[in-house]
Amino acid sequence: NAVIKAGARAGEAEQAERWLQRIADAGLHPTLRSYNTALDACARSGDLARAEQLLDRMQANGVAMDVTTCNAMIKALANRGDLQAAERWISVMKERGPAPDITSINTLLKGYAQACDVKSVEKWLEDMQGLAVPPDVVSYTTAINACARMGNPSRAEHWLVTMSESGVEPTLPTYRAVIKACARGKESGRAEHWLEEMLRARVDPGIQAFNSVINAKGREGYMAQAERCFESLLHRGYAPDLFSYGALIDGYARGGQLQSAQSWLAQAQARGLRPNLVIYGQLLNGCAKARSRRPELARETAEQCLRDLVGASIMPDHIAYC
Repeated sequence: NAVIKAGARAGEAEQAERWLQRIADAGLHPTLRSYNTALDACARSGDLARAEQLLDRMQANGVAMDVTTCNAMIKALANRGDLQAAERWISVMKERGPAPDITSINTLLKGYAQACDVKSVEKWLEDMQGLAVPPDVVSYTTAINACARMGNPSRAEHWLVTMSESGVEPTLPTYRAVIKACARGKESGRAEHWLEEMLRARVDPGIQAFNSVINAKGREGYMAQAERCFESLLHRGYAPDLFSYGALIDGYARGGQLQSAQSWLAQAQARGLRPNLVIYGQLLNGCAKARSRRPELARETAEQCLRDLVGASIMPDHIAYC
């Protein structure tokens, strides 16, 4: 069983099945745990056909399914994108047993979230109470992530509020998901609000949450607010990374403010950070925007960017030359 489990963790379905067969060849009877572990390997690798064969063998040998068996099949189907079939498994579990548990529903929620089907995610989240399986932090965070992918900040915030009202404590991934939703939905003010809520709740936001807010502010042109968030990042002891500086460089470049963008590039370099093609691309985009108003500065900045790219042994792409 330990060897089968190792194969399952690696998602090596064929190896797990081979060891299952060795158990049988040795005259031993694979246990429910043996089958479930092999099924999990199939689920991880998305090998639905092998999972179904194992399930048939398991039942033929008189080994009854449990909730772990069903969950492995739901995972295998969800990983293949066959979410309707995964739903049918949950229906069978409701009717015949074993009853679906939190893993059953969360696996289905994850599948629908990856398919960007927010409507189905929300439907199942609402239906969980009727199944006597109350949503947990994973359930709510999955729904918030689905809303974030679709750039729907209002629904993401709705589920975060609902989560808190239900007595489920938001975690770092939950807050990050709602900040991402607000940023994608061009609601940088709300993104900043949730960053502040994290700090009030004594949840360490990490640099990623700060970067998301800085980037959102920059993309909306609120550069003073973006810089204020950057200063807050420093004040709290975080070391800004290339993305932190890149968000400010991009924000100023988008507005054609080349001198400010160059200033932040210089600060990044002073910290020992090495700009990459993305950073230089942001500056070059700014040159294109500033060309009509300040043609000389735009030309000089673009030429300097290209020299820096060559000096750093970074191969400019076709966009840089355009």
